[in-house]
Formats: sequence, C-alpha cells, structure tokens
Amino acid sequence: MGRSKFSKGSPRFINEIKTLVKAVDYVLEILDARAPRSTRNPILSDIISPAREVILLNKSDLAEKKVTTQWESHFKANGQQALSFSIKKAPTVISDYLDTIDIKNSSNKLNRACRIIIVGVPNVGKSTITNSLLNRKTVRTGDKPGITRGNQWIRIKPGLELLDTVGILPPHINDVTFTNLAILGLIAESRIDPQEVAFSLMDKIGDKRLFERLISRYGITNKVEEDPEMILEEIGTRRGCLGSGGEVDLSKASIILLKDFREGKLGPISLESPEEVNETDYNESEE
Repeated sequence: MGRSKFSKGSPRFINEIKTLVKAVDYVLEILDARAPRSTRNPILSDIISPAREVILLNKSDLAEKKVTTQWESHFKANGQQALSFSIKKAPTVISDYLDTIDIKNSSNKLNRACRIIIVGVPNVGKSTITNSLLNRKTVRTGDKPGITRGNQWIRIKPGLELLDTVGILPPHINDVTFTNLAILGLIAESRIDPQEVAFSLMDKIGDKRLFERLISRYGITNKVEEDPEMILEEIGTRRGCLGSGGEVDLSKASIILLKDFREGKLGPISLESPEEVNETDYNESEE
C-alpha cells in the first residue's frame, strides 16, 4: 500500500506517554480483540512493566470466541492480566477489575490517589470506555481516529483517578500492521484506498473459508469466491453503487463491505491469532 508510515506527532506523544507511565500505578492498554497484535503499540509494551499492565480486549463480540480465548492465554503467559469484553459490558468488566485494586496501599506510597492510565492506538475505544465507566459523557468521542484532545484526569471513585490519553501510533508501521489497522478503520480514510483494503479483508476471509457470509449478507449468487473484484461488483450492483454509464463504483462497494465488517454484520471474524503472528513480520520497521 502506498502511504506514509509515520504517525502524526508520534515522537512527542510517545515521550509524553513514557513520562506518564512512570507516574501512574497501573496501565490499561485497550486493544481490538479482532487484531490484538496489530493494535498494540510495541513501544508501549517495551516501557510498561507486565506487573502493572492490564490488557483490555475490546469488541470481543466481533471476534471469534476461540481465538480471543487464545489471546487471553497468550498475554497471561507473559505475566500480564487480560480481560475481554464487548463495549456494552465494559462498565461491568472493568469496574469489577478496578474493585480488586488495592487503592489504599497504592495511594499511600506517594500520598496521593491511586492513578490509572488508559493507552491505545487512535479510535480503539479508550474514550468510549472511560465514558461508560463514569456512565456520563466526560470525554469527547467520535468515529474518526484521534478525536480525543489532550489528557484528562478523571476521578473514578474516592482514591482512584484515571487518565484517558491521546491515541498514538508507533513511528513506523509495517505492511502487516497497517493493513489490519486499515481493515479495522483505525487509519485515517485519507491515507487508504478502500478497494485495496477490501481486497485485503477478502483475502483474510478467504483464508478462513467465510465467503458464505458474504453470500448470505449480499445475496451473491454467482460462484465468484476466487475473484474479489467480481464480489465487489455484485455487492455494488445489489446495493446501488452505480456510476455514470451504469458501471459499478467499486470504491463505494468497498466502503459498504468494510463498514459491515467493522460493525459485525458479517459475523465474528478475527484477523489474527497468536500462533499465526510472526513477530518478525510485525517488528521490522521500514525507515
């Protein structure tokens, strides 16, 4: 994919996060359950002690349950706590965890409230989770990456404060990670080609033999499993994505397909599992 591999302002934000991490007692890292490795910032994992980190696998209802369980085991094997949840159940799951924190001992060490920081890539759900914990809108949220502005300390309960941070991407993103982030809608639209991203999604769905879901969702009748462009043409035809001369607008059809995946309308689909992840693929950066 042709695009810049550098995230906006990332060096400054990463340095800021490094400073904040040293000043808090616990770090909650929000990941997308459909692609935990791709939505994890490797720089953050290098500076956060596993004993103080809790991995929160958001949108687990949109991922394959068996694969999510494998990810939970993977993180726990590395000494980290891991919780999975749908956004609807976030308040209960995370509140139950916060109740287990020894707030008194943690706060007495520095004579202040126990402090927790929420980190993650843009648009992974940090502010939405914070709002749901407080059961009121205190942090500006939206459906575009990076809409949160600035850092905000929020009192969760007596003796416990939480900080929601600006979402950051690592300075360098390789092709595997970029593709998964684009499929999930975590890359700005101006930096992607919807048709190319849709092809990548279909490649992954094809590997998992889930084309039946496309057939069921869009009423595709032809046997076009081996031709992604024909699939997009049928989706576009059936959803009225027609341009001048009656030709199918494949870009519009791609947007429909990606939106349906992101909203779970194609059923639960995981983009990666622990055993499929090749660390070299994810960690090699392109300068």
